[in-house]
Amino acid sequence: MMLLTTLCLQLLLLLQSTYAFTAPSVSSRLSTTKSSSSIYSSSNDEEFTGFGNVGFLVLAGGTGSRMKANMPKQFLTLSGSPVLHYSLHLFLEKLPEYCAQNGLSPPSTVVLVMDPKYQPEYQPIVDKYNGKLAFANPGVERQGSVENGLNKLVELSKENNGSPCEFVAVHDSARPLVTIPEIES
Repeated sequence: MMLLTTLCLQLLLLLQSTYAFTAPSVSSRLSTTKSSSSIYSSSNDEEFTGFGNVGFLVLAGGTGSRMKANMPKQFLTLSGSPVLHYSLHLFLEKLPEYCAQNGLSPPSTVVLVMDPKYQPEYQPIVDKYNGKLAFANPGVERQGSVENGLNKLVELSKENNGSPCEFVAVHDSARPLVTIPEIES
């Protein structure tokens, strides 16, 4: 059985009125500059080569019941886009582009843990990313959703002839302001 180490990207960020960002779109580009210093893994002194061995779980299966909104908070709009779209844009567009610009391997798989009743609406997005994005159904509680997402990563790893997934990053889609530097650290 494949050992999966969980890196939790649960970032508690507060929206401030002075925080400036734009809604993600397919045509938007990330402006980054290549660092002249080497990037090293924080766990040891081996050179960091990218995210190819990292599976990303985007948790979007919650109901938002504590928020008392008419829909789950990941589907509420923020600057004209659903909150969930910021996370998808980050992991499927911005992070791979950053990796390409910096000679790093991009994430191989992103699993979107989502209630089946919303999956048809997001199927075109899954199809667009041709094997880089897959659905998993949520559990009754958050830990069940994470377990289902991990099981999907294992399944995809077997389907891709054992493409290793050594690490897992779990991201709550209702936290839309995560940045690439935060992911790297």
